[in-house]
Amino acid sequence: VLRGIPGGLTGKSWQAAMNKIKPIAASGVNIQIDPEQFKRYDIQSVPSYILALNNKKNEACAPEGCLSKSLRATGDASVSYVLEQWTSSRDKSLAKAAKRRLTMLEGA
Repeated sequence: VLRGIPGGLTGKSWQAAMNKIKPIAASGVNIQIDPEQFKRYDIQSVPSYILALNNKKNEACAPEGCLSKSLRATGDASVSYVLEQWTSSRDKSLAKAAKRRLTMLEGA
């Protein structure tokens, strides 16, 4: 998730940004521009990793109000390392979600 594009979403700034993220997009990952996520999780530095679970009890709530649990890691680390660390979370539902994602990442 990107906070935004330097210079905005128009003209040469947009094209320069797209050229920079093209190799990332080619790997098959999803890329979003969503500054609200940075506010929601109080992201002050990047890279930051977030694992969030939705509160399924109230499906009608606003997106910013539905998130009931989350983990955050910040710093220079691989996704697999972060997920491995989260598999030992005290919160079993977050640990299970981290394990599922780690398994998907490993292609098993």
